[in-house]
Amino acid sequence: MIIVLDEGTEDAHKADIFREMLHYYYCLDAEKNFKSTGQRKMVFQKAEDIKERLNKTERSLWVNKFKMPPNEAKKLHSLLFKKAKAYFREQSKEKPNPTNAEVLCYILSGEVK
Repeated sequence: MIIVLDEGTEDAHKADIFREMLHYYYCLDAEKNFKSTGQRKMVFQKAEDIKERLNKTERSLWVNKFKMPPNEAKKLHSLLFKKAKAYFREQSKEKPNPTNAEVLCYILSGEVK
């Protein structure tokens, strides 16, 4: 059995995880706007379910797939969460759905070009 890793796709995975983290922050924001639990369940996923999925990626993706040391994976995961939160605060109104290239540019430089 041959296991093929996605060579050179670490950046693409970072962008996808970042976009999912943005989705988490959008859901948190939306939860504040809806009063009843019924309204929340009809419109979107629970933010905590998204966060659970994201926390699983720290180990399953970065450590198991890309063979990153666990402490490095934890640092990367927290960095992506911080960047996603900053993006949500600063850019979510102008560019609510950034492309992967825009996400990678933002992760590296802190700006959307």
